[in-house]
Order: sequence, then C-alpha cells, then structure tokens
Amino acid sequence: MPKLELAPLLAGLVLAGCGADSRPFMDGWTGTMDTLPSGHIVVRNDDRPLWREDTGWRVVEELRIGSVEGEGPEVFGEVEAFEVDGEGRILVLERIAAQLIVFDAAGGHVRTIGRRGGGPGEFMQPVAMHFAPDGHLWVVDVGTHRTSVLDTAGEYVDGMQIPARFRMIPWPRGGFDDQGRYYTPTRATPAPWEMLVTTLVRHDSALVPRDTLERPRDPIRREVFEYPGALAIREASRRSRSRAA
Repeated sequence: MPKLELAPLLAGLVLAGCGADSRPFMDGWTGTMDTLPSGHIVVRNDDRPLWREDTGWRVVEELRIGSVEGEGPEVFGEVEAFEVDGEGRILVLERIAAQLIVFDAAGGHVRTIGRRGGGPGEFMQPVAMHFAPDGHLWVVDVGTHRTSVLDTAGEYVDGMQIPARFRMIPWPRGGFDDQGRYYTPTRATPAPWEMLVTTLVRHDSALVPRDTLERPRDPIRREVFEYPGALAIREASRRSRSRAA
C-alpha cells in the first residue's frame, strides 16, 4: 500500500497596495455607530463598498514551500509554527516529525535540526519558537516540558524547564518583549462557564516569574455551542476542584 503523506503547503503572503494611496475611500460612508448602555460600541456598515478599485489591497503570493507527496524536508506533516530570522532564512517547526527545518530566502533547504527524543537537541512535541534578544532561538516542547535554546547555527546551547507545565495545542502566544522579558502561558481560574482559561506570566531573563497578566474578560456571558461530552468534562473538572479545595 503506498504511503500517504500529509503535506500542507507553507506560503509566504504579503499585502500589497495598488496605487499611491492604499487607504480606503471613506467619503460618503452611510453606516452607523451606536454606544450601548454597557459602553460597547456597535458599528454597522451597509452594503456599499468603500474601497476604490485602484486603491484596494491585494494578497500576493511571494514564496511557496511544500509538497503533497514524495520524500524530503519540504514534505510537511503538521506545521506548528514558522519564523524568519535576520538573514531571511525561514524556520519551520514540524510537530509530527519533531524537527526544526531551515530554508533559505529562496526556499532552498539549508539544514534540519533535531529529531524525536528526549535528549539534548531532541523534541517530542515542539509547539512554539521565539527569538531571544541575543539572537538565540527558544523552542518550546510540551512533550518534554522543556525549552531548548539553539544558537544561530542550530546547535543546542541550553535547556530549561517550561515554567507552565501543561499541554495545549495550539500553544498560546508568548515570547519576548522589547525589554527582554519572557512571557509564558499558564492556567488561570476560569469563570463558571469557561472550560480553560490561560493567562500570561512575565519572567525576567533568568526565567524567574515577576508578574501575572490576566487576559481581558468579556463582561457579557455569550451563548456558545458545546459538544455532548463538554458537560461531563466540566462536571469532572468541578468535582476535582472541589476535592482540591
């Protein structure tokens, strides 16, 4: 039986403005803006387009990396994240193969970093990567609960335990700010109707937690769709919290 390869295509896209002025043509807007008693602002647009044909934005494909069949580094199973470094190289984090694949700016394969395993430089479930201020790449691996630090040549430099020891795919956004502080997600106490809530923990350069940033919460309880097993999971979670208390 032929081997079935799942290979989504990784494409680089840019928004390109047509003409000298890429701002929308706003004259004659006939929509409405209302402020509700709750303070929320509701904007309603009519069906009349506001973009002129000569100023509208276009999505233009600049580069495509990937293959639907065959063998080689360009065949992807599940792309978890990708980044572009200062040299224009494209770094693709492949979760199924547990590898970091590097391509040059033209899409040519440069190197493949790591393999499946629990040792230094190996990955189990890599889910995110962030460039540190010193140029090193931090790869978050929830399979080993470790963040691997790689230098610009892809060599393993160090490994640190993930401060938030839980698995979530896709991984909530974290990373470094412009002051070199590092942010990681962690579990937060959810509202009664929420299954899982995450918040961000701010760490210093030594990964010492310094602050917690709660995410904004909607003051209005919205109607949501739940699959049949959700109620059983929620009840089990509630009982677990009750026993822990």
